[in-house]
Amino acid sequence: MRVWMHAGFYLLLASSAARYVARHGWSAPVLGLAALLAVAYALTMVWKPRRVGLLLVAVIWLAIVLLAPSFALCAVPLVFVALDDYSPRTAVTIIAVLTAVVVLSFVRLNGWHPDVGLIAGPAGVAIITTAAYLQLARTSQALAESRRRAGALEERARLARDLHDTIAQGMSSVNLLLQAADRAWPAAAAQANLRQAMTVNRDTLGDIRTVVMDLNSLRGRSLEQAIADVCAGIRGPAVRFAVDGDRYALPESTAMTLLRIVQGALANVAEHAQAQTAAVTLSYLPDEVRLDVVDDGAGFDPTRPSAGPGRGFGLEAIGRRAELAGGRVTVESEPGRGTAIAVAIPTEGASS
Repeated sequence: MRVWMHAGFYLLLASSAARYVARHGWSAPVLGLAALLAVAYALTMVWKPRRVGLLLVAVIWLAIVLLAPSFALCAVPLVFVALDDYSPRTAVTIIAVLTAVVVLSFVRLNGWHPDVGLIAGPAGVAIITTAAYLQLARTSQALAESRRRAGALEERARLARDLHDTIAQGMSSVNLLLQAADRAWPAAAAQANLRQAMTVNRDTLGDIRTVVMDLNSLRGRSLEQAIADVCAGIRGPAVRFAVDGDRYALPESTAMTLLRIVQGALANVAEHAQAQTAAVTLSYLPDEVRLDVVDDGAGFDPTRPSAGPGRGFGLEAIGRRAELAGGRVTVESEPGRGTAIAVAIPTEGASS
């Protein structure tokens, strides 16, 4: 908007100068002030503080209007500059002064014969412009506040997803190990399961600290290495990981989305699927990156809502993550026939 406003000012200045020359001929004082006004306005674009430059522009404009009233219309862009750079009260005062000068200039051009149109026209335009601009500013502030609140809610939801995807994986493994220890008690295998559960619990505490300290970091690892680490850390099913296609760099946000989806999907497999094996495949395609997580577990009916407290959040979180990244998720499952989750995220702009 500023670019068009500046262009409008110079267009009005040039047309006012051309009109003056056509009617009155060349005048060194008038055209000199016009050139000075053009330079002063240009300086306001880089002058710090900007308001000092605007004050100089206003003084020069007032001087040239006293000599040549036809330059009065150059005040129109100055109205927007005042609204853009000053508080509403100060801007209204400045605009009132500018409008009064414009009205007096038009009356002067009319031979000092008062005319309702010459007075009401500029005043009406100034009032409408000021009211519309201030209303737009209030609307923009309300929109910014709404976006801030939405961002805060989304950040909370993201935190919930991150906690679910990292901690749920570890805690579900602890639960499986404790169940195995309970079934084997008091055999020696039970003690081994307990020791392993303690190790997993310690690792989960580390994950909690990692999530709290840095939710958006791969900690110096590539996406492939990070996913491989997640697959290797799963307790329960054997997880295979493969990469297809020619690898290329992904935006960190996309990489983090894929990593969190893998964590959430494998947490679901470990806790709910009763699977013996699972396979994770990361595929690099020319226009998108795909992630497939397939298990041979119990499966479920996707058309029926999940039962039990805390159930169903994993798939919901996966879908939400993919949606925020502009991607899509497909879930295929049948009772007794395992589950397949396919995620596709566009990669326009990814570096090769």
